[in-house]
Amino acid sequence: MNRWRFLRGGIMLVVFCHAWALSAQLFPDMDPQSGLWGYRNDTGAWAIAPGYHAASAFSDGHALVTVDELKYITPDGRVFPAFHRIQNARRWYPQYIIDSTGSISCTLPVGYQSDFFSLPAQGLLPVRNPQGDYGYIGTDGELRLPFRYAKAYSFGEGVAAVQVRLEDQDSLYFILGDSLQENMDRSLREWRRDHRDLAARDYPSGGLTTVFIDVKGKVHGQLPPHFYPPENGAFRYQHGLIPVVNLLKGKKVGMIDGKFLVAINFEYDYISVPQENRIFVIRTAENFGVEGPSSGVQGYIDLAGGVVFNASMFSESECRYWAEGHPISNGSGWIVLRSGSGQDECRSKYMLVSREGELLEYLER
Repeated sequence: MNRWRFLRGGIMLVVFCHAWALSAQLFPDMDPQSGLWGYRNDTGAWAIAPGYHAASAFSDGHALVTVDELKYITPDGRVFPAFHRIQNARRWYPQYIIDSTGSISCTLPVGYQSDFFSLPAQGLLPVRNPQGDYGYIGTDGELRLPFRYAKAYSFGEGVAAVQVRLEDQDSLYFILGDSLQENMDRSLREWRRDHRDLAARDYPSGGLTTVFIDVKGKVHGQLPPHFYPPENGAFRYQHGLIPVVNLLKGKKVGMIDGKFLVAINFEYDYISVPQENRIFVIRTAENFGVEGPSSGVQGYIDLAGGVVFNASMFSESECRYWAEGHPISNGSGWIVLRSGSGQDECRSKYMLVSREGELLEYLER
């Protein structure tokens, strides 16, 4: 799901999965009365009733959902319902992969979790184990790439971005190899030498470096140090482009190509993964909302950066909205301007937009 604001070891991993099916054009939406997520079809009707704590967009016919059943897991692996107060226990929500009918295709084991922005793509899904390390499972439920990454993202066009801890020398050499590790060390030293004027707090957090791997785990490149993944998790290649934050451009978001050259200028607060040659973007004066019709761009742009559709023209000056954009699929996509809480006079606006920028349907609720 492309949203501006989101809800909230070497072992054999067994996951129960079924064959994947084709999905209709469904998009995730939150029921304002219950606060739970479900899926609407292209008419705006519920195709899968709200019942989830969080829900991703569909990819390869499936979506990742988080069930609204908070549990607590102790360090030794015991699971307790939410009403128990267990010291040193961590929160955990069960997760499933569903098909377009809402049927469960895959159940993640207790304690294992995938980030809510992750998508099952190219038969692989990034998953975090109870120790906090990331790996990839296949659609058959078997572990395909071991839990050795500090962070892992969805695959796109044959590669996925993973992050490795700089202090974890064993993992660095195992994942990268001697020559790439040497080049990475040198590039980091040179970059820090050339940008000494930047405060330490501005460096990419956590002491991580980002590299790209194929489905077998082989490394195919390292992201330059002044680029790093967007916080919203929209970080995978599509149409030869990938969204990144640019540390040298005020932490604005743009697009780079496979050679790490700028393709879309760094002027946005949010930018989605491209789909069907269209990108959903948000450019506002504020980072967390849309106020009135003159706030900037909340809509689709093309791969050259030209505006195809700007939903901000439908906003009202006295209302505050949260802009949401869903990927173009089968020639059209939904944009939602969701009214903020405490604004009974303001209605959320749903727009079905064609790939060419034509408004196909307009709903208020």
